[in-house]
Amino acid sequence: MCHKPSIRATTKTSRHPSVTGCSSGIGRAIATLVASKPAQRLIATARNPADLSYLPDGNANILKLPLDVTSPGSISAAFASAADHFGKQGGVGKFHVDVVINNAGYSLSGDTESATEEETHQQMETLFFGTARVTTRAIEVMRQSADRRGGVIFNISSLAGLCAFPGHAYYHAGKFAVEGFSESVAKEVHPDWNSGCPLFSSPHPPPSRPRVSVSGAEGVDGMV
Repeated sequence: MCHKPSIRATTKTSRHPSVTGCSSGIGRAIATLVASKPAQRLIATARNPADLSYLPDGNANILKLPLDVTSPGSISAAFASAADHFGKQGGVGKFHVDVVINNAGYSLSGDTESATEEETHQQMETLFFGTARVTTRAIEVMRQSADRRGGVIFNISSLAGLCAFPGHAYYHAGKFAVEGFSESVAKEVHPDWNSGCPLFSSPHPPPSRPRVSVSGAEGVDGMV
């Protein structure tokens, strides 16, 4: 499902989009598009920064950072690095995240009974808790900006968050959790400062066998 955001125009101002899961797939496509816009400032992250080599170096408007969404410390460090980098460009108190796209994720597939405790916890940590951590941290940054112009948060969901199929129980659990969390948080954010938390549904093709960590848009990687 998709909660339609209301976005206040910010003309003559560089926007700061942030995207998780930029190594391939949806995240890479979005990062490539944003990077092609001279007026935009991109914060691109991946669990392995080497996976971001497709983005140009030496461009002050493009910041490439390591991020593991399953680590609260990694998330805090990424936000701090972004504030330090872009805050210097705009002056004290000028850093603001306008758009956050939570795209990091992967699918644990196969016989549900055979999934280990570690595999199931890692699935939920990546799909749900990682999304929740980045979302709440982003809302804090949006709320604390000097002009409080708000922003938009897109949490990439899936058809798997709306209906279930055999062999993907924990993936479904994670995506159903993202749906409910996003809908609830969207109703908590006051529209006056325009920081909606919409939910954008987009299918992730499941792998053919169980796995816990893979690279790319469906791997355990991300960005703020």
